[in-house]
Amino acid sequence: APAPAGIGQEVLARQRALEERLRQLDDQKNLAMKKVAELRRAASLKPGTASSGDATTGLVASLHDPASLRKAILLNEILGKPVALRQG
Repeated sequence: APAPAGIGQEVLARQRALEERLRQLDDQKNLAMKKVAELRRAASLKPGTASSGDATTGLVASLHDPASLRKAILLNEILGKPVALRQG
């Protein structure tokens, strides 16, 4: 038996509400991304900040430390691509 006509309207109303919520979340995301860009730009303009070369040197040096290397591997496992989705 076909569903009552009111149910179709309820589904459409729910979809509209979800679309509106998605638009709101997209707006919030865009605003947050703009703030991040502004903060990055401001951080790069501050005098006395480390250059990317200094960061790379510090990273390479920390990978020679066994504890830092373990931490890096663990972070890669947690934040990286799931094992089932890895190639090779």
